[in-house]
Amino acid sequence: MRGKMATGSQAPRPFYMDLPRFVLNHGTYDENKPILIDATAPERVITKAQAKEMVEKTARGLQAVGLERGDTVCVVHLNDIMYPVIFLAIIMAGGVFSGVNPMYKVGELRHHFEVSEAKFVLSSPASLAAVFEASEGLLDAGNIIVWGEGEAGASTVARHSLASLMAGPAGASVVDPVIFDDETLAKNIVAVLMSTSGTTGLPKMAARSHSSLVTENLALQDKSTKNYHVVRLLFTPFFHGFTAPLALVDALVSGRTTYIMPRFILEACVEYVERYEVTEMAAPPPVLLAFWGMTEHERKALHLIRTVWSGGAPMSAAHQKKALGMFHKYSRIVQVYGMTEAGWITTFRYPELDETGSVGNLLPSYEAKIIRTDGSDGRTGQQGMLHVKGPINMLGYHNNPSATSDTLQDGWLSTGDIGYFSHDQKLYLTDRQKDIIKFRGWQISPTEIEACLLTNDLVADVGVFGHILSEIQEEVPVAHIVLKAGMPEYAAQFAIMQELRDYCYKRLTKYKVIALEMRFKTNIPKNPAGKILRREMHPEEVFWRWIKSWLDLCKEQNAGPPEEMEVTWEEAENDDTQEDEAQRVEEEENNRLDEEHEAFVQMIAHLNI
Repeated sequence: MRGKMATGSQAPRPFYMDLPRFVLNHGTYDENKPILIDATAPERVITKAQAKEMVEKTARGLQAVGLERGDTVCVVHLNDIMYPVIFLAIIMAGGVFSGVNPMYKVGELRHHFEVSEAKFVLSSPASLAAVFEASEGLLDAGNIIVWGEGEAGASTVARHSLASLMAGPAGASVVDPVIFDDETLAKNIVAVLMSTSGTTGLPKMAARSHSSLVTENLALQDKSTKNYHVVRLLFTPFFHGFTAPLALVDALVSGRTTYIMPRFILEACVEYVERYEVTEMAAPPPVLLAFWGMTEHERKALHLIRTVWSGGAPMSAAHQKKALGMFHKYSRIVQVYGMTEAGWITTFRYPELDETGSVGNLLPSYEAKIIRTDGSDGRTGQQGMLHVKGPINMLGYHNNPSATSDTLQDGWLSTGDIGYFSHDQKLYLTDRQKDIIKFRGWQISPTEIEACLLTNDLVADVGVFGHILSEIQEEVPVAHIVLKAGMPEYAAQFAIMQELRDYCYKRLTKYKVIALEMRFKTNIPKNPAGKILRREMHPEEVFWRWIKSWLDLCKEQNAGPPEEMEVTWEEAENDDTQEDEAQRVEEEENNRLDEEHEAFVQMIAHLNI
């Protein structure tokens, strides 16, 4: 095959209508059936009938506090059964939804608010203080709305609450709601701005239309008759492109019973699988590794699971095959490939089971081509840059025409990923041209870490790159740092690293720092234009002296393993380097590093990460 190398199956019949009506009026099932259920408090449920009423009330409330057509509304909150309601209400009222990581620090929040041009923010009480600080000078403080447990107390700080928005006059209707059945409008009105992790700067906002989200759902719909009752459990973030299609759109469209966890906690997840007889879940590879770290008795309930969608990070065929043994004997682990700019791109249809490491076949409506390094079109089996084209692609990066033109050309989106198609049109990914680092399913921008470190008075220059630790199947960020004072003595390096690490923790989300390795250098390799040559940077030997702080922090929310995890530190402490032995000869030092590395690998093998 040449040119257009692969295509998805027959594209679904297009629905050129607004997203809220598509979700709330599409599908035929009992509208009084509980669809969205709080896994932590199962008495909290939302039916489709209730969702329709709640969406309209919330949309009216948003308009009442001043929301106008095209205003961006940022949502800073953990997963919740109300999240899809708020998502649809924002869009129905004429706004543009933008989900934000609730673990963001002030600087990260401010950047998101700036690039999305936020006019309103819905925040959990836990994030409220950071939201107020981050939004200072960017938006009216009266446009910050508190949502969640503790609203009553937080409403003394925030002028409005979600409860007050929904308590409008009975019978009132949404003013000029977003309603259309028009192809041009459907393809060009922005519904969401999704944050991406850029490789050449801070995160950008991918603008996706009503048509993009509707088409994605139609392409994902699998009408195959399954020989099991579908009950889903979702715990990965709803603001992320991996879970959003299932949580914010498909649950209410398909009528699938969907239990929702605010965030992933290992033991609780397994408990809910058993309690609610869950048969389907979306779980990135780090979650599967966490399951694998449990004993067979502890994870016994997982034998109920029949389908697992796994995305956000690559998974080898060997690890996929091993993970299958944890679930039902007829289970499927279905790899999903996608990106924020293009939604889900590939997957496998029921009942297909693939154990070759492929990320799937193209979704209906997508076409793809492989461009080799010499610019020629790739044939079957030939590697090259993957480009995709279809109605699910983003319109572009919000207010960033330069980045848009670099990524989208004549409708073709350059994914930045290297791969090939097999003879049966399965896609295999082999590398990433982009510098983005994927750690535990999260995307980490090297330039963001570099920008943070460069604001420290000690740092003259820095370059960050990703290094894959094959022993734990994870990619970690490594920072090569040039200090203003020059190369420090060995005895001083530990204290300086600790200071810089603490500095980063105060300014970046934990997952961006938790596995950050630091090495001091005399220079950073760059080309004549000043661009960092990351491929010339090498990890060399890696310091593992951070193991204890890493594992301690792994207990914390969204940073790694669940809370309550018991860890024995004896092995790490036995290998801890004594700072007063700074003058070891080079051979002794290398031996020590090898021993610490081995101790780390052995410890990781016994932990739920």
